[in-house]
Amino acid sequence: MNKLFQMLYSHELFSGMRKIEIDDILSKLRKKDYDHETLIYAIGEKQFSIGMVLVGNVSINKIDYWGNRSIIAKLKQGEIFAEAFAFSELDELPVNIVADKNTEVLFISVEQFVFFGVKYPQLMKNMMKILAKKNLYLTKKMDVITKQRIRDKVLSYLSAQAEEHGMYTFTIPLNRNELADFLSVDRSALSNELSKMQKEGILTYHKNVFTLL
Repeated sequence: MNKLFQMLYSHELFSGMRKIEIDDILSKLRKKDYDHETLIYAIGEKQFSIGMVLVGNVSINKIDYWGNRSIIAKLKQGEIFAEAFAFSELDELPVNIVADKNTEVLFISVEQFVFFGVKYPQLMKNMMKILAKKNLYLTKKMDVITKQRIRDKVLSYLSAQAEEHGMYTFTIPLNRNELADFLSVDRSALSNELSKMQKEGILTYHKNVFTLL
């Protein structure tokens, strides 16, 4: 069994399900490849399915009236996107979903999910857990970006990353421009604040590797 199938069979979406049930679902789904920086879905898209990243990375972002980008999430292999939007029956997708590198995505439509959810109730239970976790993630992000000072935003974000990694030295999934977009701050102001914090002995960093002191 290759690593991709190992990932799928052990995925939280299929937790507690038999291999024959998972195979039944996977055999009905479509896969698609995307080149680096290719739009998977664009803001205003009227038809969209739930996606799972099989290979590569995906970012979810939003562009305001003046063209400023705000990164909502960065997703790696095995992570799911657009599920909340799909289930809410929105008329239009409110975000851009972009392949950050050459990426392969597995898609399941809401109709397919409902069909298999009735056939295999465990699938529906697993999705509810995933949605609950996403809700907690968004709550944590709101706690970060609603802080007034750049320093407070940075420390809140890095503290959450340290907790997630279980160590004081860790690699964040964002480059400097992406971190600025994620925190909704100016790139230069962010760099200046990081430099000050390093001089003050609060943290050290090199590119996207950080150590909290």
